[in-house]
Amino acid sequence: MFKTGNQAFAFLYILLFVLIVGGCDPFSKDNSESHQSPACTDLSNEHIQSISLKSTKDDVTNVLGEPDFVEEIENPKSTYFIYGKDESDYDVDFLLEEGKVQRIYLSSNKYKTAKGVAVGSHKSEVIDAYGDNYYERTEKGAPIIGYFDKVNHINMEFGFSEDRVTGIIVAATRFCSGNF
Repeated sequence: MFKTGNQAFAFLYILLFVLIVGGCDPFSKDNSESHQSPACTDLSNEHIQSISLKSTKDDVTNVLGEPDFVEEIENPKSTYFIYGKDESDYDVDFLLEEGKVQRIYLSSNKYKTAKGVAVGSHKSEVIDAYGDNYYERTEKGAPIIGYFDKVNHINMEFGFSEDRVTGIIVAATRFCSGNF
């Protein structure tokens, strides 16, 4: 099938790349979990104190001030604006690419979603606010429910411990699901 070892290596490299990229697609079906593509949920109004996906870095600093911590990432080129006590115990972070917010992560109850859900809210409050069109999955043993806005390309996930929210991610769907 392959004439040289280089062709076999190239084929395996391409196959691995396709599998990795395919695994990050939030619309791909994972039969090992109940992560099936649910009906669309409108997430277009999601914001944290008027900061939403695609807000600029100036929008973020105008609302929240200068970040307490800034983390620069080279590949892919991106910046995290982190607000809170320290880099491991913070309230919110914003992932920016090309100067625009691509992901928001809430890790304390200082901030709420547009529908009033915060860290510490009960799972039933999340479902009451966002509806029954969610998927379920687990990450590192923690249950997660998520919503897709397929029209606006937004994914929102809530991580839980004992049915209480422990973290909230709002992201452009080109990003993989977050780490809780």
